[in-house]
Amino acid sequence: MHISNTWLGIFGMGALGIGIAAAVAGSSVAQGQNATQKPAFDKALFAPAAQTRTQPARETKVASRVASAAPGSAQAAAPVAAAWRSHCNSASRQTVPECMVEQTAILGKTGQMLASVSVRVPPSGSQPVMMVQVPVGLFLPAGINVRIDEQPPLQLVIQTCDLKGCYAGSPVSADMLKAMKAGKQLGVEFQNLSKQAITVPLTLTQFAEAYRSIQ
Repeated sequence: MHISNTWLGIFGMGALGIGIAAAVAGSSVAQGQNATQKPAFDKALFAPAAQTRTQPARETKVASRVASAAPGSAQAAAPVAAAWRSHCNSASRQTVPECMVEQTAILGKTGQMLASVSVRVPPSGSQPVMMVQVPVGLFLPAGINVRIDEQPPLQLVIQTCDLKGCYAGSPVSADMLKAMKAGKQLGVEFQNLSKQAITVPLTLTQFAEAYRSIQ
């Protein structure tokens, strides 16, 4: 299972590929007469913008129910989230290590990264910082939302994109950190080029334990 080690920081990242078209796989909840069938997640996540001429925009939410769907293509393409992982890096033996916890959700069928969330603790011990990475090929003005369970979302502005993805970051308040430790699910929300709403679910199980290990 692939875990992204990308940490670009909130400021100073070079934008290399904002306009890159992406044909990444996705999942949509079917509507209309055949509501019992769920198209594969990798058929709708990043539908090209040109499809808006022939297909109406639909809200797509890939929540936990997708993973428990009936056997079929939708289940096979459901996102897979690894456990929270903690690690520290130091520029030299003389410098204080910079530690973080991170989790990445991928498409189980292709290994495509869907969303990655990192929470970094600066060496100074100041306020933690969250960085969110999503694939290129999304509707940039919509930004990225981060939602803990059913709470109101934290709205993030996309700061830069490169060949590996688009990035948004924010300081983590004490209240948000407390909610993440006690929560069950962290939803990363964004829109594809067709302005379809996408929610990638990450688990908050063991977040508190992982974060405690880097404090």
